[in-house]
Amino acid sequence: MQKNREESLENFAHPGKLCTKFTKNYVKNLTALQRELKYLGLWKFAGAVMYVLHETLGLPEEKMIAPINVNEGRFLLAEIMQGGNFGQYDTRLGSKENEGKLHRYLRMSLRNLRFVKHYPTEALSEPLFRTWFALWKKIQCSV
Repeated sequence: MQKNREESLENFAHPGKLCTKFTKNYVKNLTALQRELKYLGLWKFAGAVMYVLHETLGLPEEKMIAPINVNEGRFLLAEIMQGGNFGQYDTRLGSKENEGKLHRYLRMSLRNLRFVKHYPTEALSEPLFRTWFALWKKIQCSV
């Protein structure tokens, strides 16, 4: 307890030391995050998100977790502007009014096909996950 208090007072007296410690931890954590994004296959998507954040919210490049990917970012921003929140306002595939569960499933699956060129694994696995999740919910609700 006493050591933590002394360390806090030391950091307060020498703020540069605290900034150096914070920067070292930030760089270490950023490197680990970048490694995880690459391992999970999300590096290209992270670059697209950085473009969107830079263009729409003015995120400075030194605060980014990945380098800007302009081509992917333009595609992602266009999809966001056209479709809204996860495609909730996307009118390209028809109206959502009075649609049944099967129609919604097909509409959302067709929408995801637009992403195959850019994010093939996610776009092709999403209908499988959606089907699995619907079956899982049905089983869980009947128990």
